[in-house]
Amino acid sequence: MNKSLRSYVKDKISHISKYAFVGINGTIIDVGLLALLVDYFHVRLGFATAIAFIVAVIHNFIFNKYWTFKDNSDQIFHQYIKFLLVSIAGFIMTMALMYLLSITFGVWYIFSKLLTSLVVLSWNFIANYHWTFKSNVTVPYKDERVFEYSIIIPAYNEAKRIIKTLKQIIDYFNEKQISVEIIVVDDGSSDNTVEVVDDYFAQLNMESSQNSVVCNCIGLEKNYGKGKAVKTGVLMAKGEFVLYMDADGSTSISEISKLREQMCNADIVIGSRTDLSIIKNKQPIHRKMIGEIGKLCTKLLIRDIRDTQCGFKLFKAEIAYDLFNQVTINRFGFDIEMLVLARIAKYRVIEVPVQWSHVGFSNVRPIVDSILSFRDVVCIYFNYLIGKYR
Repeated sequence: MNKSLRSYVKDKISHISKYAFVGINGTIIDVGLLALLVDYFHVRLGFATAIAFIVAVIHNFIFNKYWTFKDNSDQIFHQYIKFLLVSIAGFIMTMALMYLLSITFGVWYIFSKLLTSLVVLSWNFIANYHWTFKSNVTVPYKDERVFEYSIIIPAYNEAKRIIKTLKQIIDYFNEKQISVEIIVVDDGSSDNTVEVVDDYFAQLNMESSQNSVVCNCIGLEKNYGKGKAVKTGVLMAKGEFVLYMDADGSTSISEISKLREQMCNADIVIGSRTDLSIIKNKQPIHRKMIGEIGKLCTKLLIRDIRDTQCGFKLFKAEIAYDLFNQVTINRFGFDIEMLVLARIAKYRVIEVPVQWSHVGFSNVRPIVDSILSFRDVVCIYFNYLIGKYR
């Protein structure tokens, strides 16, 4: 076991041990306060149970926030609501598992309780670690802008077609003599996307010293999702304007001029596939149906944007930094979350029809990714309701 892995395991064991210790203390407080209220103050059992549970949850929340996870976020109310919901879910799981094991299968109630406690402790720890107290590191915005544009390209198993897209981008900006950086973010590809892009960039640097385009390729250690890849690139960008676009080149880079023209009236300009007269190669029927279902789901959150999922969006750099520092969704729902955040911040968003052409091969899994996107929309809507987005 190497040093970094030992440190990781040691850190997780420390977290779990502290979490368990806090949970034991919370149980003592819960049971002790319940007995005190019922036997000494003669409070009705139902009311006493609720009071004891809430006090125990508050105790657990405070100690886990500041001791177990060492979280210094100022969103205390929102985190407490999450912690409370996790605790309630854990309580429901306890009741269900106890009934299943003891009543249905006739397992000894003490063993049932021990097994249930282990399962629920694991659930509570994982949910609070990855949801309630999930850290969101903010990358500070720097005023120095080195390039006019930063082009962010998220890529997953794009080795066979990304070079064509990169050539089109480089030729376009070299012809216009506009200073640009291209940031390709590989999202844990299982093919050789990183090697292909690195080799192409190295060849490009050797062939021309007059290139107005600076290229960089970043490889994520695993497949997080498109949202994570875009966020990584945006927070590294050094351009005055930041554009993210798809690796398949479904929208030509020349369409950026349409978006830039609207920047005098907007903070964010997004490409839209709503003008069917300029759609060169339409989506297959199953992709179109999934898109329409997605639009219906997002109407609750964003009513005035017709196409939230077109992968061609342009931002003023400071706006991009602000929004993507807050984005938490790693997969396809990140576009929706970003636009919700933009609306809350009252940023000006304009939708512009762009030429778009469906590319035959796609990494999108229609059924699985639709389910995951629906889950993301539910999560975004919940975060919106509890006031997480400020």
